[in-house]
Parts: sequence; C-alpha cells; structure tokens
Amino acid sequence: MIQQRKSPIAPASLAGRRTWNGEDVQEALHADQDGKCYLCENFPSVNYQIDHLRSRKNYPEKTYDWANLFLCCSYCNGRKSDGFDDIVSPCDVPCEEIFDIDLKPECKIVEISVRQPDVPGAERTRELLDRLHNGKKRGMRDFREKLFYDELRGAVLDFACCLKEYKDHETQENRAKVAELLKIDKPFLAAKLSLLRSCPALLADFRQETIWNRGQR
Repeated sequence: MIQQRKSPIAPASLAGRRTWNGEDVQEALHADQDGKCYLCENFPSVNYQIDHLRSRKNYPEKTYDWANLFLCCSYCNGRKSDGFDDIVSPCDVPCEEIFDIDLKPECKIVEISVRQPDVPGAERTRELLDRLHNGKKRGMRDFREKLFYDELRGAVLDFACCLKEYKDHETQENRAKVAELLKIDKPFLAAKLSLLRSCPALLADFRQETIWNRGQR
C-alpha cells in the first residue's frame, strides 16, 4: 500500500449521483492508480472493482464522493468489505512510510508492522494488510490467499536477487534493473521499500526511486 494520487477534477458521471462506477470513473481510477489495486498493489486486469474507502453501508453520504473511490481487486475488496472503514486514507499520507511489509519465507508469513503508530487508522490498516497477506487464519491460507502470497513472494524474491547483484557489482546496468522494479507502475512497491530499509546504504542509493505520488492529489 503506497500513497495514491487522484485527478483533481471528479469524473462527470458522479455529479448526477446516479452511478458511482461509470466508465469515466473506471478510466480515471485506472489512470491514477496505474492499473493497480490500492491495497495490495497488484494488477487486477479486468477483474477489478470500485471500492468505497468508507463503505456505502456505513457512510451512504460518501457514495458519490470522488475522494472516497479507489480501484481495487476483488480479492482485497471482498476481505475489506464494510468492516474496515477506519483505515488510513491513501491520498492523505505516504502509506509506504507508515508500514513495513517484511516477507518471512521460512515460515510463510508476511510480517506487517507499524512504523508510525501515531497516524490515525494505522493499526486498523495493519490489521487489514495482515489479513490480505496472511489470510483470515494465519498460516492456514485458502486457495486465493495462497495464490496472492505466492505472487508477492515471487516478486519480492526477484527484487532481492536484483538488489544482491547490484550490491555485489554496482554497475549502471545492475542499478537500472533495480530502478525498473521500483517504477510506479510495478507491483508490491511497499514490500520492496521495506526490503531496501534493511540495508541503509541501498536505501540511500535508491531513495529517489521510492518517492511515489508525494504531493499529488
């Protein structure tokens, strides 16, 4: 989960308050979020949904609020539902700086920790991210949860290999490989940043590549 940008002008279809998932809303969210789910940062392709950050059930007045709408995969939207209305707003804060997402392959767990506990909603967001990454029952993932974990694991391990190559041989070619995997349109950026934090020298080398959507609403 990283900070998101949002087009300053709301899609026209929201003004009539007849639909919150019109074609223009879908297109705008897809462009703003680089086609990625705002929660897991993976690509839902055609299997995406429009999530209400504050649910329609509990916040009906926000149903057509442009600031409340985000592109989301069906996996994350189904697990968030209307039970996590108090998570952080990804347009208001750099979420990637609030949480660490550390893969623990030896025990097949993703450790989610809060780096800035004073941020309102941080703990509830951690709980949601833990559910997405580890399943409803920790260590007992259902099939979809296992698929999600395997995709995250593959991406993080590939990134770790590129980092090692760069650390062993600091060539421009190896640096470019790491930088490519940190572009805004790549998946699982928050987890990649957490891996960089484990080595301050590497984080310093790639700090500019890890500033996503700052100051953009």
